[in-house]
Amino acid sequence: MTVIVALAAERVDEVHALRVELHRHHAAITTPPGWVPRDEEDAWRSWRARAAPLLHEGVAALFVHRASAAAEPDGMALVTMLPAAELARPVLGATGEHAELLTLVVRARARSAGIGAALYEAAAGWARDRGAVVMHVDTRAGNVDGLRFYERQGARPAFTQLMQPL
Repeated sequence: MTVIVALAAERVDEVHALRVELHRHHAAITTPPGWVPRDEEDAWRSWRARAAPLLHEGVAALFVHRASAAAEPDGMALVTMLPAAELARPVLGATGEHAELLTLVVRARARSAGIGAALYEAAAGWARDRGAVVMHVDTRAGNVDGLRFYERQGARPAFTQLMQPL
């Protein structure tokens, strides 16, 4: 049996180990130009400081996957609605509500079992229920597996973002 549940803001610390694993994964793939790699715990605190208020305000949802109700999480997805002011809608011609998948991670040992797809669908369903017509997702340059995963879910490239250290 597998279980996907939405966690309340008060339970965000349950995904600490998953977020640290994602940080390590990103560090192994690439460090964007001009970025100084963060300490794992600093990265966790920064992620938590962003996620917790969104969850408290009810504009985001944090889904976790567990092999059983008592098991440690082996995957998570954080999704939020995007305020219209953050979108370049006049430039894009975009209409309707937009969501953003801020985080999706599955432990390395649990990959290729459909957990990521189930978490992605939970996030997309949450966004659809709130009127979103598009869900944005970013992945690091060099994250070939992540890009393939998102394309299998139906996401398509829309922009390429480049960075130059100054």
